[in-house]
Amino acid sequence: MQSDMRRDRPVRLYLLAGVKTAPHFMEGLREALAAKLADAGCTVHSELLFPYGDWSRSAVAQLREMRHDLQLRFGRYERSIGGRRALEAMETPAPAGRTILIGHSGGGVAAVHAAQLRLARDGGEPDAAVMIGSPRCRIPEALRGSVLYLYAAGKRLRRDAGAGAPVTEREQEGAGEPVRERVGVEGLKREGAGVPVHERETPGEPVREHEGAREGVRKPADPICRIGSFGGWRAAGAFRVPAWQADKYAPAAVRGVPILGGHADYFRRSAPFVNDAGQSNLEMTLAAVWPWLAERMLNS
Repeated sequence: MQSDMRRDRPVRLYLLAGVKTAPHFMEGLREALAAKLADAGCTVHSELLFPYGDWSRSAVAQLREMRHDLQLRFGRYERSIGGRRALEAMETPAPAGRTILIGHSGGGVAAVHAAQLRLARDGGEPDAAVMIGSPRCRIPEALRGSVLYLYAAGKRLRRDAGAGAPVTEREQEGAGEPVRERVGVEGLKREGAGVPVHERETPGEPVREHEGAREGVRKPADPICRIGSFGGWRAAGAFRVPAWQADKYAPAAVRGVPILGGHADYFRRSAPFVNDAGQSNLEMTLAAVWPWLAERMLNS
């Protein structure tokens, strides 16, 4: 870390959950990031937010709201259900310092919308937003340098030997019921037939990597990351024929994280979610998030 890092800087850290999320699902990441920020000399306020409702709310209602937000176009983010709820849940007015928004699944879309709404309302530097295992949405130009997109690029696991149950049916840590990522994939496709999906890009092409990205990352192991699009049309060639550009509205940083498992497993801390080098999924996710945050938030 650079020696000119600002000390005693207030930082507000918000973690935004997605659809039908267990109460403590992101708690490990919140604690780890808050500790790193505090060690760096920041005064940290951290909080978990549920922009689409908590564990007790109807999954169908949450999926409908998520579908609504995912289909919003530029200039209409004031209609974002999750974005507005997240904005309302934050302290107002914002104290001096910086704000970090980290969203998992649909919470990543809500984080981008909330960051854009805050930028339009308050001006200044854009908030840092991290999308983890999220559907892809078009990132406004003013935010692209302030958004990090992470997707699972490791091996999928089975629940236990011989069971044949996919990792998505495992019970969430600290929860009493299983969370099935299949509900999110099928639900979003069923509820939102107009949502552009991964197949619009070149078949077999992995999500594009940008700034400092890992070499050779495979197509996402997380099916939620195949929903939505960063793409848009551009004029190409001498005759300016419209051509599809898969990363036209992508954030500046898109990276694969080699976790074990899939959508529900970015924040796991114990076996079988520990690799041969002794790193847990949470540690690998944190290793992808922290350097990016430190560079943009602490040394600016």
